[in-house]
Amino acid sequence: MKRFITLILLSTFTLSTLFAQSITSSDTLKTFTLRGTYYADYFVGRHTANGEIFRQDKYTAAHRTLQFGTLLLVTNPANNKQLIVKVNDRCMGYGILDLAKKPAQSIGVSSTKIIVQVLPQSYYYYWEHQDEYVEVLRNGKFLETVQGRPIPSENDTTAVLAENIPQKNTKEEKTSNPKPKPSPNPPPPQPASIPEDSHKVQLYNLELCAINKTPYESNSVMQKIPIRFRNLVHMREDGRKVRIWLQLSMKINEIKEIQADLYELFPMSRAVEIEKN
Repeated sequence: MKRFITLILLSTFTLSTLFAQSITSSDTLKTFTLRGTYYADYFVGRHTANGEIFRQDKYTAAHRTLQFGTLLLVTNPANNKQLIVKVNDRCMGYGILDLAKKPAQSIGVSSTKIIVQVLPQSYYYYWEHQDEYVEVLRNGKFLETVQGRPIPSENDTTAVLAENIPQKNTKEEKTSNPKPKPSPNPPPPQPASIPEDSHKVQLYNLELCAINKTPYESNSVMQKIPIRFRNLVHMREDGRKVRIWLQLSMKINEIKEIQADLYELFPMSRAVEIEKN
């Protein structure tokens, strides 16, 4: 009987501690300890709980209760490396943050203890542009670097660590490199020369895949295509198959960029030349 009562008391204490320490989206900059894991490749191309397409190279994460869009600063205490993730999915376990694989592995997280802090929504810029702050994040100094500084806007080209950029000595430049005086009769500007073969530039579309003629497969492929491309989708019957492609009319280097962006969803995609009239 004593053992039974002791067990109940311990269970009650454990549960009360768990819920007392549970993280919420309003706990801005408070520190919590969770267990970090990462997604299996099985989920690539599927919809997350908020409707986005899951990719292993995006800075996103799943949590049991946090609101979608919550920004989290994740620190691996074993090496102090950090990253910022946005919650866009759900996972079942308590005290778990399930990260996309590539960012998780970049800071050494597999199934390990992590330190998590909720960031204010005004830090959304840093989530989108964190590749520009890799050095700060990898040294574990993100908050101490950005706090108290104005948050850059999309049009800003100034880095957070502007003091690390060598400044020009304008005074010395004026004395050592004086500007040449304009000539009294400057020559008239010449029109830019147009390459003779500019009208011969080859353009391409991007074929995503070839599927069987079934409504199920068509719907499955359409769900995988990112929303920004869906109005460019075309289908063409080819024997027993249906070829699905994006009408992009782009140069080959632009096509390759989009092809790389969609590689995990459509690894067999290929550039298709547009026939010239």
